[in-house]
Amino acid sequence: MKIKILLVMVLLAIPFLSFGQLSSPIKTDGNEQPVMRTTAGATNGAMYICTNQATGEGKWSVPVGFKAVMTGTFTFTNAIRRTIAWDSEIFDYGNNFNGTNFVAPVNGIYNFVWAICYWDRVSGSTETYVLLDIKVNDTTVANEYSFYTVATAGWAYLVTGPTYLTNGAIVNCSVLNAHGSNTNRLQSNPAGCTYFSGDLVREIP
Repeated sequence: MKIKILLVMVLLAIPFLSFGQLSSPIKTDGNEQPVMRTTAGATNGAMYICTNQATGEGKWSVPVGFKAVMTGTFTFTNAIRRTIAWDSEIFDYGNNFNGTNFVAPVNGIYNFVWAICYWDRVSGSTETYVLLDIKVNDTTVANEYSFYTVATAGWAYLVTGPTYLTNGAIVNCSVLNAHGSNTNRLQSNPAGCTYFSGDLVREIP
């Protein structure tokens, strides 16, 4: 008897177990409650997000993230702002980073980190400082002054925190030798410790 009851329950549930569209409404306490079902064929690691609250429709949001490191030396001089070119890419899920610029593929909340393991003065005054920026569409969203009075300098660490970007927004790093007569350089010592990374925290359709 129990087996027959279980079989009947399974048969009754079958109409609601397809994929790719909304099922027929289920009535609960007299209220129509549509069931959201996901579609097949998603990229591994994708997240399903709601795009229409009224109907329960949604879409797959694929992973987006990158990390690039500096393996050589990036020299900058005088009071001229330079956009950083990164010479080694560790990963780039979604292919949105070109070695200099990250282009947001979708609207959503993003986070970016720029870590400078080592920078120093090549020539000029022993009192030196640089201005470091992470920019979105040429507008600074995170910055830091790094100031030293010796030839060998040090490190810096910039984090944007949760940042809302729209599709097509351009993100990059720049550095300015704020002490105009100096020549400075960014290095990665030890290797891989000077890097730029970012990821999509949550797509917002």
